[in-house]
Amino acid sequence: MLRHAVKNPPSPPRYDAFISYSRAADGQLAPNLQRELQVFAKPWNRRRMLAVFRDADSLSANPGLWTAIESALSQARYFVLLASPGSAASPWVRREVAWWLEHRTPQRILIVLTEGELVWRGSGFHPASSALPPELRLAFDEEPRWIDARWARHESQVTPRDPRFRELTADVAAPLHGRSKDDLIGEDVRQHRRTKRIARTAIASLATLLCASGTAAVIAYRQSVVATQQERLAVSRQIAATSVQQAPRRLDKALLLAVAAYRAQPTPQSRAALLEVSSASPALVRFLHHDADVTAGAVTPDGASVVTGTQAGVVTVWPTRPGPARVLLRGRAAVTAVAWSSDGKKIAVGDSSGAVALYETAGGRRRQTASVRGPVADVAISPDGRWAAAAGAEAVAVLDLKKGGVRSLTVQGSRPVVGFTADSERIRVGSAREQDSSVVTRSWRLPALAPAGQPVAMQVPASRYSAAHSPDRGYFGFFKMGDTTVYRAGSDKQLGFPGVDRTQADNFAVSTDGHRVAIAQSGVITIAQRGTDAPAPRRLTGGPTGSALLRFSPDGNVLLSGAGTDVAVFDLRQQSRLGQIVGPDVPDPNEAGIPPAMAVRPDGRQVAWVQGGAGDPTARLRIWDSGERRLIADTPIAGDVSALAYSRDGRTLAAAGSPGVALFDTSGTHLAAPRVLRLDPPVGNVAGVALSPDAASIVVAAPSYDYKQLEIRRLRTADGSAEGTERQEIGGELSFLLSPAGDALIEQRNDRSLVRVDTTTGARKTLTGPLPADGPIPVFSTEGDVLTYAAGLGTATVRSTGDDHEIRHLDGVGALVTADARSGLAASLDMNGTLGLLDLATGRRLGEAPLQNPGQAERGDTAYQTAMAFVPGKAVLYSVTIGGDAIRWDFGDETLLAQACAVAGRDLTEAEWRTDIGSEPPADLSCRSGA
Repeated sequence: MLRHAVKNPPSPPRYDAFISYSRAADGQLAPNLQRELQVFAKPWNRRRMLAVFRDADSLSANPGLWTAIESALSQARYFVLLASPGSAASPWVRREVAWWLEHRTPQRILIVLTEGELVWRGSGFHPASSALPPELRLAFDEEPRWIDARWARHESQVTPRDPRFRELTADVAAPLHGRSKDDLIGEDVRQHRRTKRIARTAIASLATLLCASGTAAVIAYRQSVVATQQERLAVSRQIAATSVQQAPRRLDKALLLAVAAYRAQPTPQSRAALLEVSSASPALVRFLHHDADVTAGAVTPDGASVVTGTQAGVVTVWPTRPGPARVLLRGRAAVTAVAWSSDGKKIAVGDSSGAVALYETAGGRRRQTASVRGPVADVAISPDGRWAAAAGAEAVAVLDLKKGGVRSLTVQGSRPVVGFTADSERIRVGSAREQDSSVVTRSWRLPALAPAGQPVAMQVPASRYSAAHSPDRGYFGFFKMGDTTVYRAGSDKQLGFPGVDRTQADNFAVSTDGHRVAIAQSGVITIAQRGTDAPAPRRLTGGPTGSALLRFSPDGNVLLSGAGTDVAVFDLRQQSRLGQIVGPDVPDPNEAGIPPAMAVRPDGRQVAWVQGGAGDPTARLRIWDSGERRLIADTPIAGDVSALAYSRDGRTLAAAGSPGVALFDTSGTHLAAPRVLRLDPPVGNVAGVALSPDAASIVVAAPSYDYKQLEIRRLRTADGSAEGTERQEIGGELSFLLSPAGDALIEQRNDRSLVRVDTTTGARKTLTGPLPADGPIPVFSTEGDVLTYAAGLGTATVRSTGDDHEIRHLDGVGALVTADARSGLAASLDMNGTLGLLDLATGRRLGEAPLQNPGQAERGDTAYQTAMAFVPGKAVLYSVTIGGDAIRWDFGDETLLAQACAVAGRDLTEAEWRTDIGSEPPADLSCRSGA
C-alpha cells in the first residue's frame, strides 16, 4: 500500500476546492458544477458561499501556467476529481493528482465519476478502473466514497433545473461545508425562501411609489413593449434572411440561424426561412462535429454507421441518421486510416506512428495489433473477416484474424492503398509511380501471398489532378479540369464520365462499382454517373468547404465530405428530409391521370391507400399507422376498389368498388376481414364513397357506364339495406368529387366548370365558369370543411363549405392543391413533382420540397397521379403517387425546429452571431433549449 505524507505545511486556504478535469470529457459539467457549488445554500446578501478553483475560469493570461496551478493547489482545502478515461489519460490531471498526493492527504480527494468504470478490489482500485489515473489506484487505505455522475453527459442535464444535478451539487458541497447533505439541502431551501420573502417585501414597499407614477409607467411600459416587439421583429427578419443566404454554403449554420429567427419572432418570414433551409440540400442527413481536425472516415456496408478519426487520436462511431455518438478510442497519435468489417462488428484503425489495431465496435475491446514503418496510409478488412491489412511507407502488414500472425508485402511507390477482392481470395495494393505518372495495382493470392498476375499501370496526368480509389480498391479514377477518368483495378481500360465544371477539384471519390464519382469543388459536390441512360449530374451543397475527406459507402449510397473539424453526411437516395416514406413503391397500372384511392383518418393516426388500379388482380389495401410506425395492413383487395373513406371517429374504413362496399374495423392495430355490403345491382366505376357523421349510413356515387346518369345510393351501415337512390341526368361531366360526409358532390364538366350538388335535395350551384385545362382539380379537405378548386391557370380558390365564403385566393400553384383551415396551410403539387407549402393567412409560399420519387409514368403526370390530404389541425400531409411513394410530411413548427437542431448537430456560436448578425448575441444560443 502506498502511503503519502505531507511534505510541506499547507498555505492558508484561499480555495475551498480545486476541480481537476478533462476539458474534452467534462467541458460542460465542470463550469456548471463550479458555479453551483459557489452559490449553493447562499444567503441573499452574500456573493458566494465557497471559493472553487477551475483552471479555465480562475487563471488569467499567465505564462507560468503550472506555477499558477501549483499555487492554487497549495491554497485549496479539497481536491475534486471529475473522473473519466479522458482525465485518467490527461497529463495535466495526472500531474495535479501527483502533486496533491505528494503535498496533501488522499482523504481530501472527492471523486465524481463522469465516464468509464471504478472497480475496488479490497486493497485498492483494480487496473480495470478506466476512469482513474494510475497514481490514485493504490492511494487509499479503504474504499473512498465516490459520486456516480455518468448520467450528466448533455448540457440539458447539467443545470439546476435537473433534480439530479441539484443532488450532485449537494453531494459534493456537503464535505466542503462540513455539514450533512440533508442539512445542506434544507439550508439551501431556507435561504431560497428567505430571499423570496425579502424580494416580496421590497416589491410591496415600492408599490406605493409605483402607484404615484402609474399612468406614466403604463404608457412607458406599453411603448417599451411595442419597441421591443418591433426590435424582435426586425432582428427576426434579419436572421431569417441571413439563414437563407447561408444555406448553400453551410447548411448547419443556416439551420441554426433559422431556428434563432423563429424563436426571436415566429413570423411568416421566419417560418418560411425555417422551411426553406429545412428543404435545402435535401440529401444532407447530418453534420458530425469534432474537437480536432478529421483525418479519416468510413461508412459501414449497410450505410447505417460512420466511423471518424481525428488529428488528436480520437475515434468516434456515429449513426448515419441524427443520434448520439460514441467514442471508441482516445489514442496518442493522429488517426490516419479507418475501415469497417463487412458485418460492422470490427473497426481497423491506423495512426501516424505506424500502429494498426482492430477493435470490437460494441465494447471497444482491442483484438489484434501490428505496425508498419511510417504513418499508416490505408487499412482494410476482407469481406469474410479473415484478413486485415495496413499499408505503410515501405510495406503492407497482412494480419491473419483467424489464426493470428502478421506477414509483410513490400510496397513499391508512394501513397499506397490496400483492399481485398469480393471473394476475399486476393489482396490488392495500389501505389503511385512518380517516374512515369502512373498508379500501379498489384495483387497477391491468399493465404499464400503468391503474386496474382502482372502489375497493371494506369496513366494519370503529370500534375494538378485529384485521384481516388473506390472503397474496396477495385476501381481507381482521377479528375482534371472537367474531365473524369476511371479504371478498373487490374485493367488499363478507361471508363468515361460526363463532363462537369472545368475548375480544379478539392477532392475526388469513386464508388465501389465504379459507376459513380463525386467531385468536390469550392463547397459544391457534383455526383456524376456513367452510362448512356445515366441521370444528369447532381449537385450537393451546404457541407464544409474544402473537403479534405471525401468517401463513398461500400454500397455507394452514402457520401462523407469533411473539412477541418466538420463532416457532412449525405444519403444520395434521400430526396427530402421533410418526408417519411410509409410504404413500398406504388406501382404504375398504366392508367394515366387517375390518382390512387386514398383516405386519411381524421385524427391523423392512419392513412389508407389502394395499391393497384381498377381491374388489377394484384391490388392491395395498405394502411400505415403513425402510432405503430408501420404498415398494419397489406392485404389483397378485390372488387375494383376506386374510393376509400374513414368514418369521422376513425373506427371504420369504407372501401367501395362496383360490387359493393367493404367495411373494415380500424379501431385497433390489426385488420380483420371486412364486412361487405353488396350493391344490387352493381354499379360502374365508383366516383366516391362517404360515411355520414354518425357512421349510420353510407353514400356511394357512381356514374352510369355511358356517363349519362349519376346515381347516388344510400345504404344503412348496419345491414346494407337501401335508404334511397337518386338519379340525375348528366352530360359532359368529366369527373366527380364526393364530400367526406356525403352531403355534397362536385361535378367537373369537360369545359372544367364546376357545379356543387346537394346530394339530399338535388339543389345545384355553379361555382365557376369554364377554366383552363391545366388549372387545379377540385379537392375536399379531410373533414370536408374546405374545398379547393381552380380559379384560373396557376391559381386556386380555397372556400369554406360551412358558411360558403372564400378563405383565400392562391397564386402560383400547381395542378393539385389541398388546404387545411385549422392549421392555416395549403399544399400545392406541380407537374414535375415539386410540393409547395403555402400560408393560408397571407397566401405566401413558405417553401417547397420534391416528392421522394415523383413517379415516371409514361402517360399522365405527377400531379394528376397523386392523392394528398392534410391531417386536420396538425400541419401533417399525406401524399400517395402512382409510380412513386406513399409519404408522410410533417411541417409542424416544433418538428422543423427539432429536426434543424438534430441535423446541425451543434449550437450557434457567439462569434458566428457577431459576424453574421452584427450585434451582441443573446444569453442562450443553445439550439435545443427551446425545441
